Amino acid sequence: MNILNNKQNSSNQGFTLIEVLVAIVVLTIGVLSLYAMQVSTINGNAAAKIMTVNSNWASDRIEILLSRPYDCNPFKANCHDLDDVNGDGTNQDANNDGIDDSGGNSINYKGGIVVGGNVVDNIGGNFGLNDGLIYDNTAGLLIGVNPALADHRATSPDGQFTILWNIAVDTPVPNSKTIRVIVTSQDRGVTKAVPMTYIKASKI
Repeated sequence: MNILNNKQNSSNQGFTLIEVLVAIVVLTIGVLSLYAMQVSTINGNAAAKIMTVNSNWASDRIEILLSRPYDCNPFKANCHDLDDVNGDGTNQDANNDGIDDSGGNSINYKGGIVVGGNVVDNIGGNFGLNDGLIYDNTAGLLIGVNPALADHRATSPDGQFTILWNIAVDTPVPNSKTIRVIVTSQDRGVTKAVPMTYIKASKI
């Protein structure tokens, strides 16, 4: 009889305080891990949304530009949208080899001019298609924009997106224009850019 009562008492003892505390710590670590993952997911979704909106603005501008006539008609509004305003994308390939004679076909920070330790891509190297972008001279990372250096510029109606576009005439072949639209925005202090490049041919 005594043995039976001892067995019943030992089975009714339950968890000790230490076991409960250990279980709470393990549960807390798991919940905090899920919280950190959720925050990371939300930040990733926000960045993806900004890049998607950038792409939409770039697509919108490309459609507008492709609908414009190849040559400017001074009697129509916005006729200069397809002009190489600063001339760095016109007559840059005299030997028709597809390479910008003013310094190679760089599409990154090389070939720009250094301003205050940073490279402002506004001359040579890429037919002027990246004009207005500012790169870190050391890492080659995009750190900002200077819209005044681009051939053309606009701002989205909400003011959050800067739309730049540059024109290269007779590139990559004669009687064509290369149009590069670059939409930039700021995301937590980091400049994000989405470039889109299209070629518009002259009617023959």
